[in-house]
Amino acid sequence: MNEFISQYGVCILLCVIGGFFVIMSYATYGTGSSPTPFIGGILIAIGFLTTPYKWLALLGLVDYATPMIIYSIYDSKKFDKVLKSFKERIASEYVATEDLPDELKKTTDRDSGTRLFVNIPDREEELEWFFYFNNVYRLRIPKVYFSICINKKSERILLVDRGDGHIEATSFEQDSITINGLMVKEKGKEKEIKVILSLGTTNE
Repeated sequence: MNEFISQYGVCILLCVIGGFFVIMSYATYGTGSSPTPFIGGILIAIGFLTTPYKWLALLGLVDYATPMIIYSIYDSKKFDKVLKSFKERIASEYVATEDLPDELKKTTDRDSGTRLFVNIPDREEELEWFFYFNNVYRLRIPKVYFSICINKKSERILLVDRGDGHIEATSFEQDSITINGLMVKEKGKEKEIKVILSLGTTNE
């Protein structure tokens, strides 16, 4: 018994602690919270690496964070591709940031107080970002990429990619604009929701 504990005691302890973190990762995912990143999987892997059965360290991949890491790499590469498409479109059809009139350059100054408000009525959620012309913003849920630009006629234009690689252009001269037809999955079913964009100022 003492020989078993001396050989596998560390493995058992690390696997028990790691298993706890893995369970917590899946539990927090079910509540919509962020899981503990990869701690459980790492502890399980280290535990088995202390034994003769090192190949069992692969069990650390059961951690929920593993597919999340893979997805984040995929998502990052996709955003780089989207960013390139937006930059090419903006460079060919819209006014470059450095060429904007002075009054619009001030709008995109970080200290100007201009903000981009993103309202998602279905989730009763409102986001607030610093606003910059030609900057590419993205939402993950619902998946949408967008940028606000100025065309050669000094008109404000909204560029939108709904995640399908196609960039739509819409006039954004009014105070706010609604992006319709965005799809999200809820309880295994797709649901159509909308996102409302508006520009304004806020007191910090």
